[in-house]
Amino acid sequence: MASSQQQQYRKNGLSPPYSKMQVGTWITLPVLVLQFGIFCTPILPFALSIPITVLFFVLALACFYYGLLASIIDPMDPYLVRHLHEQQHETSSTTTDDEQARNNNTSTSNNLQQHNYIPWLSCIHKQDAYSAGSLSE
Repeated sequence: MASSQQQQYRKNGLSPPYSKMQVGTWITLPVLVLQFGIFCTPILPFALSIPITVLFFVLALACFYYGLLASIIDPMDPYLVRHLHEQQHETSSTTTDDEQARNNNTSTSNNLQQHNYIPWLSCIHKQDAYSAGSLSE
């Protein structure tokens, strides 16, 4: 990176900055659940009111749980994590000529491994994938 500041990456969906849609969902789901409990449950016949209300609240709780689970998970690819860690390590430490030569050899082999590992990203590097023989024309 050209500047001295490191670019900060979002670790997961609960890391700032938050999007408008994300905050809107945090507000909308509880409001909809409350509206159902306040307005819909009382007008249903008693025999239907209890099972439908219980089912609705169980499904709302499942939506909350799985939404939270999806937001907490770090979706970053392990190869990208390793690459960013190596890049940060290279900028923060001083190396000798021998260490730098070893790092260059390692990064070259990592680049070759990553190139062979991700040939299906043809929308990004279509020509590279064809020239490597990974994809047939």
